[in-house]
Amino acid sequence: MRTTQGRCTVLVLAVSTSPPLMACSNGLDPNSPAGRALNAGDDPAAVARLAEAAPAPQAQILQDGQVSDAEYEQAVTADRDCVIAAGYEPAELVRDNGQLGFTVTASYEGQADPEAADRTFPATVDRCREEHSTSVGTVWVAQHQAARTQESAEAHARGHPAVCV
Repeated sequence: MRTTQGRCTVLVLAVSTSPPLMACSNGLDPNSPAGRALNAGDDPAAVARLAEAAPAPQAQILQDGQVSDAEYEQAVTADRDCVIAAGYEPAELVRDNGQLGFTVTASYEGQADPEAADRTFPATVDRCREEHSTSVGTVWVAQHQAARTQESAEAHARGHPAVCV
């Protein structure tokens, strides 16, 4: 069967975190970039160590041990820009449950080898994500989950019910 179109949705980060979730308990390889980032979570020293092995674009963001909202958006934007530089046309960034992402569709119509193009497309999207946003996105989600958990505990201690988001 000849494939003429491919579609990838990139949501950074597509991993849900719930402390004390560790990479090995959610199917992630704990030695993968996402697994190491998830295990570093909201520990600034661990995040800074993660920066030492991260690709240069992410290392700069991670070196201080924190990922701000602006840095997270910067990483996802760089991921999207990489996909554009590879010749694809992704949609604009969107927020989904607080996380940033984008959709990109590729047409293989007119390609000499559509099956090869279909293999290249997701590999390119994955390469861009690993280079620009995987670790940053994972740490951002872990840090924000930890902050929500702390806010919930503080509200409970004050006698206020927690609001789930």
